[in-house]
Amino acid sequence: MTNNQNRILQLDIIRGVALLGIFLVNMPSFHSPQFMYSFFGLSQSYSEFEKGLAIFQKLFIEMKFYPIFSFLFGLSFYLFLSKYPVFFFIKRMIVLLLIGLCHLLFLWYGDILHAYALTGIMLIPFYRLKPKQILIWSIIFLFTYHLILLSSIFSSIKFVYDEGFINENIKAYVTHYQSDSYFHWFFSHLQIEVIPILFQLPLSIFPILGFFLLGLYAGKKNLYSISLQNIRLIKILIVWCSFISLLLVITNFIFLTYDIFTSPIQHSTSQFVTSLSGVSLSILYMCIISIWVTKEKWKKGLLPFQYVGRMSLTNYLFQSLISIGVIRIFDLYGKLNLIEGTLLCVLIFALQTIVSYIWLLKFRKGPIEWFWRKVTKT
Repeated sequence: MTNNQNRILQLDIIRGVALLGIFLVNMPSFHSPQFMYSFFGLSQSYSEFEKGLAIFQKLFIEMKFYPIFSFLFGLSFYLFLSKYPVFFFIKRMIVLLLIGLCHLLFLWYGDILHAYALTGIMLIPFYRLKPKQILIWSIIFLFTYHLILLSSIFSSIKFVYDEGFINENIKAYVTHYQSDSYFHWFFSHLQIEVIPILFQLPLSIFPILGFFLLGLYAGKKNLYSISLQNIRLIKILIVWCSFISLLLVITNFIFLTYDIFTSPIQHSTSQFVTSLSGVSLSILYMCIISIWVTKEKWKKGLLPFQYVGRMSLTNYLFQSLISIGVIRIFDLYGKLNLIEGTLLCVLIFALQTIVSYIWLLKFRKGPIEWFWRKVTKT
């Protein structure tokens, strides 16, 4: 197998693994009023068995896989501009923005594609910079974002809502998803979810652009290829990221299991540490997979992820469509616990893997990928 084939396989596998991690994090928002819990700063109540899974997801999954997806976007940006003019990239971002807005407006509030498209256009001026300059800008954006998160822990205004008001709003929210017609759901969805999400867009661009630039840096330095020099660097990164991640995970575990501060501050602090550990753990996960791909015994277990990764855009959108469809058809909204939701997520992802494999036996690209390229003529 050539280096180029290895590189493609490696990136597709990492992308597929990232999609599973993203899906696990997104699933609770498909079947429960997680948006409202976050809006009011409430902690969801779990059974003892569920609590262990919730802590595990917080420590090792939440905010760990979107950074990987963002990193791969930045790397793909470099590879794309190595073949096509900037004009074609802008066209692709415009189409991606329209796809993302349709996903956001008509299906699910958690869409990331619209933010990727807008941030992707902002990435263009950085393409001509030297690798060291790109890395510095990546650090600046990630540092600024976490500085804002840190300052918000103590400086933000804490709104105190009446318990009856909260319960009434959550009950109305659940009703929208359980029994409202699509027409009524759509207008409440715009008001309750979409508008606040769009207001948060300027802040969310900081970490996205930071990881885009990190991916662009990896592209400029050819760090995605399989070589002895890169493997040595990857092993060094594994050591350092493991050490940093261990400290952050232990710190976050303490915040999640012991009452140290008042509840709102403790929750915000845990969110900050969760995001910070997302930087080191996402790099660690990518490095480990990159090493495993070079080992035959590990590569066999990772190979199924490549099929999902090759159709990442299609599978990302269909995760929302299938999950919401199943939950609505079988009247499961607000009735699944964390464990049941996780099992449903794994089942749907397994189905996606099989369908992706069968589809790619006949076609080179997923249907949405094909549409994207057809419309933009790339």
